Amino acid sequence: MLLYYTCTSCAVHALCSLYNLDSDASVDLSALARLGSGSACRSVHGGFVEWQMGKREDGKDSTAKQLWNREHWPELRVLILVVSNFFF
Repeated sequence: MLLYYTCTSCAVHALCSLYNLDSDASVDLSALARLGSGSACRSVHGGFVEWQMGKREDGKDSTAKQLWNREHWPELRVLILVVSNFFF
């Protein structure tokens, strides 16, 4: 699934670059990525990101906000360990 989120985020970046939208402050890339998948909105920003739920019924205000860039904690390392392949 992680690959799907990353691909969705990458596609949003590529399309926005193609149409010169990424420099436009009115375009929220995380909102566009959110249309593909919820987790994709977090992949748009680097570093530590908060996924904000929003209040609208249609979910269009559910976006991601960068809290800290990836240089904020240069010594931090993250290890992800999968202990089961059972999905809930």
